[in-house]
Amino acid sequence: MKKMIALIGYCLALLLVGGQAAAGISASLTNTQLRATPVPVSVSGTAAVSGPVTDAQLRATPVPVSGAVTVSGTVTASGPLTDAQLRAADVSVKENPQTSGGLSVYHRISVASGSPAVVKASPGQVYGWAIYNTSSGPLRLTFHNSASAPTPGAAVFFTFAVPAGGSASFSSAIGIAFSAGIGITVVDDSGATIADSDSSAPNAGNSSVDIFYK
Repeated sequence: MKKMIALIGYCLALLLVGGQAAAGISASLTNTQLRATPVPVSVSGTAAVSGPVTDAQLRATPVPVSGAVTVSGTVTASGPLTDAQLRAADVSVKENPQTSGGLSVYHRISVASGSPAVVKASPGQVYGWAIYNTSSGPLRLTFHNSASAPTPGAAVFFTFAVPAGGSASFSSAIGIAFSAGIGITVVDDSGATIADSDSSAPNAGNSSVDIFYK
């Protein structure tokens, strides 16, 4: 009988100790307790992230964007823009005045020989001209694609008429190319007919010519 009572008491003791060892935690862990120690996590596949993503995380991998994106403020772009990106929208261009790199100017007062002159003795471009005629008849400013002094009425490239007692000018952002050189002559254009071969010399001092070239 005594042995039976002792056995029952031993079993009860085991039950009490085992119950305490297996006892669970009653209460939720606080946020501080959960963050106190990193918990290793193994994820297979795609894991959803809850909470804000840091700037470093956002910059770690390019994020594909489709559709229209509204941007406010200034956006800094790194890397060269592609041709497609440059052509996607108009780009505003502002011209800033410069103190160098502009056009050259050739100035001449006519002489009685048709005023043959070399504006530039090498390939160049003409961007404009201005001529004033004081004579009683029209004059013709003739351009020659030549690196040496041209002959009035020969090898005419193109011409520009100036009325009697008047002036005429021309300017363009796109130059007129001269493959050999830029030459000019001035001839009297008061005849009844017009021909490229006209070579009548005007009176000396009856015209002022300015050529703007590069």
